[in-house]
Amino acid sequence: MGMTYWRDSRAHLTGFSDADSATFKDDQKNVAGYCFNYGSAPIARYSKKQMCAATSSTEAELHALNEAIIEALHLQAILETLDQPAFTNLMYDSQSYLALVKRDDGSLKTKHFATRLTFVRDNL
Repeated sequence: MGMTYWRDSRAHLTGFSDADSATFKDDQKNVAGYCFNYGSAPIARYSKKQMCAATSSTEAELHALNEAIIEALHLQAILETLDQPAFTNLMYDSQSYLALVKRDDGSLKTKHFATRLTFVRDNL
């Protein structure tokens, strides 16, 4: 069993980002992850228990999306070096997070959260 990568001029980078809030009942920490496909073949993945407990599912989703965007920028640079299309479609499923990214009312209370949110907002 193996994977076959086909050269396809229509291929583009597609990423999926998600977080599972309070997965571990003993310490209430989350699992964040992403997966990237180029065309139909997977080329990068990440799944990790977060170092500290998020205070909300929105914060957990923010962390996962932040990591996915960093990886997407890295993969885009590699694809551009190889003269391949670097268009990226990034999928995520948090409606509360989407509303937070679109809102810019200065209501963020913590610096680390605001910094991550700004990075994600600038790169979506």
